[in-house]
Amino acid sequence: MWSAGADINLLASSTPDYKAMFCLNCQETLNKMESTPKLFIAAIDGHCVGGGLEIAMATDLRIASDGAWRVGLPEVTLGVLPGTGGTQRLPRLVGKSRAIDLMATGRMITPKEALDWGLFNRVFPRAKFWEEAMAFAKGLAYPEHSGRAVGLIKRSVTEGTEMPMYEGLALERELQNRLFAMADAKEGFRAFLEKRKPAFQRK
Repeated sequence: MWSAGADINLLASSTPDYKAMFCLNCQETLNKMESTPKLFIAAIDGHCVGGGLEIAMATDLRIASDGAWRVGLPEVTLGVLPGTGGTQRLPRLVGKSRAIDLMATGRMITPKEALDWGLFNRVFPRAKFWEEAMAFAKGLAYPEHSGRAVGLIKRSVTEGTEMPMYEGLALERELQNRLFAMADAKEGFRAFLEKRKPAFQRK
């Protein structure tokens, strides 16, 4: 399941102050999702439109079914813009030209197009979607991978791409040195040399 966005009836009847606070609260909530070390995965099996897509774009990975549903930011058809992060996150994911195309026309695209654009990471057959989605998510988590390494990968990418390159590289070195000192890294190297699967312990 996913979301077709905000309650338009509610927004249409609300005051300007309410609308402004609504957008601010949504932006702050999605910013917190991005800043936590935990990975957020959007598993999308239904229309992903407006605020629903803005929520999905704040997650770290987006996987979807190949169902007959649509993806888009059609706020322009209401005379407004995507105001809870859409104008900032979409171009960072798919580039300026495609982002302006999608938002300025208000058109909808298919899950396959979203995959081709780089907006989605995977698209699975709908008949096995939840099975595939859970397998994908479990493959990213302990014990398959070190949770600390995954969390610091997220931090390095999220924070580093907002910095000049040399500052991002300095952050990468700092986080890597922190991981080198942890038990999971030592276990990972030892397991590689011993040709076995690592037994990570979240340390």
